[in-house]
Amino acid sequence: MQVLIKPSSKNIDFYRKLGIENYLFSLKDYATESNCYFNINDIKEIKSQYRDIHLFVSINKNIKNQEIEPLKKILKELDFIGIDAVFFYDQAIILLKEKLNLSFDLVWAQTHMVTNYNTCNYYYQNHVKYALLSKEITLEEIIEIKEKSPIKTIVSLITIPSIATSKRKLLSNYYQDLEKKGKKELVIQEKLGGDFLVEEKKDAVTFYKKSILNGCEVLEELIKHDMDYVLLDSNLIDSDIFFQAVEKVVKYIKQYDSLTEEEKESFLHQQRKLLGEDTGFFFKKTIYKVK
Repeated sequence: MQVLIKPSSKNIDFYRKLGIENYLFSLKDYATESNCYFNINDIKEIKSQYRDIHLFVSINKNIKNQEIEPLKKILKELDFIGIDAVFFYDQAIILLKEKLNLSFDLVWAQTHMVTNYNTCNYYYQNHVKYALLSKEITLEEIIEIKEKSPIKTIVSLITIPSIATSKRKLLSNYYQDLEKKGKKELVIQEKLGGDFLVEEKKDAVTFYKKSILNGCEVLEELIKHDMDYVLLDSNLIDSDIFFQAVEKVVKYIKQYDSLTEEEKESFLHQQRKLLGEDTGFFFKKTIYKVK
C-alpha cells in the first residue's frame, strides 16, 4: 500500500526525506478544497527537480463552458510534463482525455458519489483507473469495493472532510443581507452534527467538519486487504500536526510486518492524541428511514 500526500506548500522536501513518492497537487483555478494551489509552471518545475516522483493533479470542480478551451491546453501540457493521473469531478475530463488522446490516467473523485463497486466497475470499463472512495462509507463497504472491483482504490486516511460545496457566494450574501462587513470564514453550530467551518473562496463555498478524520484506526485492515493508496490531505490541518502524523503513518506501513501488538497500539494512541478520535463513517453505517 502506498501513501499519497496532498501537501500544504510547494516545498515537498520533508515528504521526500520520508521516502514518499506520490503527490496530489490542486490545479490553480480548476480545483477546490485546498490550501495550496499549483500552476503549470509549478508542476513542471517540481517534476523536473524530482524526476522519480508520481504526480496526481486535482481538477475537482464543475467546468464552465468558457473554461473548456483553456483546459484543453492545460491538459495537453500536463500530459507533456508526464503526470500520472488527474482527479476529476466533472465528466467532461473523461471526454477531453479521449478526444485529445492523452496518456495520463484518471481518478474518479466525485466526493460523496464513489460508494459502491458496481459504479466503480462502470468507470473502470470506461478507462478510469483509480477511484477516490467516499468518506461516507464504512470500512466494510471499502473492503467490498476492493474485493469486487479491479479499480485502484484510494482511501482518505487523514483529512478534514468536506460536507458540501456551492458555487453561490453564501457568506458574502449572508453578510450583505445583515448589512455587516463580510468574512471569508464562519463557524456554525448544529445540534446533532457539531461544529462546521464554512469557507468562501473564489469559485466555491465549502462546508467542512471542524474535526480531523483520523483513519489510523483502520490502517491495519487497509494493509491486510491490499488497498492501493491512502490519501493524507493537509488542507486546514496545522502543519506541525500533519507532519508528525504523516511521519508516524509512513513508519507504521514500512514496519508493519515486524510490529508487535503493543507497538501497534502505541501508534494508535499517539495518533489519537495528535489528531483526535473522530473515525468518521468507518464504523458507522448511514441508514435512511422512511417516516
